[in-house]
Amino acid sequence: MFVHKLAGMGRTQLLPFLVYAFTSLKLVAYYGNYMLLLTKLNQFVDNFLGSTGAGVGNLIAEGDVKRIQQVFWELSSLRFLIASFLTFALYHLTDPFITVWLGEEYVLPRSVLVIILTNFFISQFRGTNDQFIFGYGLFHDTWAAVATLAITVAVALAGGFLWGLPGVLLGDVASSLTVVSVWKPYLLYKEGFGMPVMSYWKNIFLYLLLAVLSWGLTDVVLCFLPLPEPSQGYGMWMVYALVSSLVFLLILCGGFYCCSAGMRSLVRRFRRR
Repeated sequence: MFVHKLAGMGRTQLLPFLVYAFTSLKLVAYYGNYMLLLTKLNQFVDNFLGSTGAGVGNLIAEGDVKRIQQVFWELSSLRFLIASFLTFALYHLTDPFITVWLGEEYVLPRSVLVIILTNFFISQFRGTNDQFIFGYGLFHDTWAAVATLAITVAVALAGGFLWGLPGVLLGDVASSLTVVSVWKPYLLYKEGFGMPVMSYWKNIFLYLLLAVLSWGLTDVVLCFLPLPEPSQGYGMWMVYALVSSLVFLLILCGGFYCCSAGMRSLVRRFRRR
């Protein structure tokens, strides 16, 4: 666990230095404005869902495989829904908010925002995997922590040299898409659940399809609504944020309830309470 925590801290602390090394101190400050918003959202979601960790540990101790899988997919569907909703909202609202808050000159290129949100999305929906890995005590893959840090630094150095700020930020995405998104689920299913990992990927690809379709349908709906320009002031931004987020949330929740057994199980659990 010490090695995993140390490598995670290294990734977080090295990134601003790499951004500065290949860009400028001004871009580090601009990047910090974006990360300030994302960090606060990350903390909010972690505080909201992190309390389920103790329940996961008790559930694993009981050894009921069927119930473990049921709860895993309930939490996974909830995490994925929250991650999709926040990513959609941030994609549409971050640049206008920065414009209203600080000015248009502080807005980073759209490609940078996409890379930042890709890493944010992965960090959100991996939360359930991390909880169950902690519950099973699967920390012996110390090579994975070292590999994550090495991939981050290597890709950031190469990407920074070739593309500047977007290339540096690709380092985090590269390690998240490989070790975090591929190896960690495999480890959990193989040594935790004792099941083939293909069942995991079938559900994840279904969730991704639902999120993409909901996003596209929401963008079509928003084109026909007489919404104000969100960068014209805080009031306009709030109206746009409320309407666009609500439309996407309704479409996304409807899709998840119809297509995700985990979400239906979670809704039934809340109804019983």
